[in-house]
Amino acid sequence: VSCLLPELPEQRFTVIGNVVDSKIFFYRKEQKDASVIRLCAVATWQHKKKADKMPELFIDALAVLQKKTERKMVLTLIGGGNRVPDLQEHCYRVGLTAQFPGFLPKEDLAEELHKTDIFVHASAIETFSIVVAEALACGVPVVCSQTGALPELVRENNGILCENTVADWTYALEKALSTDFDRPEIAEALSERFSKNSIGRKISEVYSSVLNGN
Repeated sequence: VSCLLPELPEQRFTVIGNVVDSKIFFYRKEQKDASVIRLCAVATWQHKKKADKMPELFIDALAVLQKKTERKMVLTLIGGGNRVPDLQEHCYRVGLTAQFPGFLPKEDLAEELHKTDIFVHASAIETFSIVVAEALACGVPVVCSQTGALPELVRENNGILCENTVADWTYALEKALSTDFDRPEIAEALSERFSKNSIGRKISEVYSSVLNGN
């Protein structure tokens, strides 16, 4: 919040995250094909005057890594929007296999996350990013932009933050793919932090503080 509203003193606000539904988003061990690296991103892929989502960064970085490692990479971009045709063309042009299933219900999104090795999220600005939290709740390590509220979600034990350049995204993805993340631990930590009880308790504490004149 301090980076979005620098004129607001930290004593004047309390940051409370969104609830992540643990009945839908949870860790489940999956048998994965080690010869294929599966990555996933979720957003509304829409053209805007000022771009907020920057998928070209991880598309180009993955294309570089695919050539370098000689391992097949499959990227699933979930969500709709008028940028989808351009992104399909971009993936084809750089030789990256990509799937575009469109918008998915939460239950289907969770199924995709269970199959995912790394969740990617390239953004110019973020407030909370529920999709990053949902990926972490499924135990999926995250590589994302070091911007907005994302550093509050992603730490070295559950992912990697990077600057919005292809070179830094390439480095971050390569590092993530060589890191042995503790996926059950990632899921447990996130679920405890953003459960209904935890978020409800924090909201209650704020109201109590206000009513008590603090």
